[in-house]
Amino acid sequence: MNKADKKYSCLGNFVKFIFVALAALIFIELFLRLFMPLHFTAYTKAYQYDKELGYRAAPGHWLKLTDYKQEFYVNKLGTINFQDDFKGYKYLVFALGDSFTQGTGLPSDANYPFQLDLMLNLDSGGRYVKKFGVVNLGLAAFGAEQSLITLKRYIEIIGKPLFVLYLGAENDYSDDLLFRLGSRHKNIVKDSPYYGRLYYPLSFFVYDLEIGKRINYFVRERIIRARAKKIECGSSVAELEIGPIREIVKIAQENGAYVILSWSNAGDSYNWLKSWSGKNGVAFADWIPAVDSVADAMPCIPTLNPHSGGHYRTWVNNAIAGVFAREINRQFSRGIPK
Repeated sequence: MNKADKKYSCLGNFVKFIFVALAALIFIELFLRLFMPLHFTAYTKAYQYDKELGYRAAPGHWLKLTDYKQEFYVNKLGTINFQDDFKGYKYLVFALGDSFTQGTGLPSDANYPFQLDLMLNLDSGGRYVKKFGVVNLGLAAFGAEQSLITLKRYIEIIGKPLFVLYLGAENDYSDDLLFRLGSRHKNIVKDSPYYGRLYYPLSFFVYDLEIGKRINYFVRERIIRARAKKIECGSSVAELEIGPIREIVKIAQENGAYVILSWSNAGDSYNWLKSWSGKNGVAFADWIPAVDSVADAMPCIPTLNPHSGGHYRTWVNNAIAGVFAREINRQFSRGIPK
């Protein structure tokens, strides 16, 4: 075989290799799409770049159907609310947190801040009265540090709240680590200065293709989260997060707000933050007994949604809202002007 024949033979083998590799990738993609689809709990196409926070919710109504309905309304202020603004409300209530506050895995009217809004504003005759403007500032994968920045920002944008609620979660520490490492600023979201015109093809690969989803999930997120878990060893997440939580309390109180803390899961963090709140004169929304009492009366009732989005069912969020409402009313009974 002469040199020309060898050249064409090598080229032919290379073309065959590329063809087989592409065919294999297409087969794997179709197999995963049909039998093992991976659904992210956050709908990142509804986010846009933010220099301080890394990302924020983009105004508009966002809806995506996977194995459940991913929906949330974002008003022109950038908050997760049906109201366009909070003019006409006598008092403001800021709800800080992550996906448990935003309401991931639920219709937009089933998250706890919306349930709280109804509890506080429906009068004895059943009519809605603008008394408390409950501003949902939660966003999926926000840690306490992003919540702190959000609190400061919306005090400037909307005004000083009378109440600041913070619902922590078990992934807050690893989310804050990702934030400090700059990973959150490099999410593939609209208007990101890191990607420019590459945003659309990269977004399609990472968020729409099953192969791309897994590369993003296992390579990028899991490695960094593993580093966070090593640091977490031996302490509750609430204890590790107490620095930014203290700052949230401080900023809120400096602006004349009453703070109510809580945690989204029963366990060490919940108990530790409840104890810390009591020792430091900060109100704590102790909602676990309410949920446990329902579960005792109805042993078969599930607390989690039966889909990939997970998170709590509406009745649990209603119970959480009820305890926050009770704490707000308790503060009013101590002399807050009505």
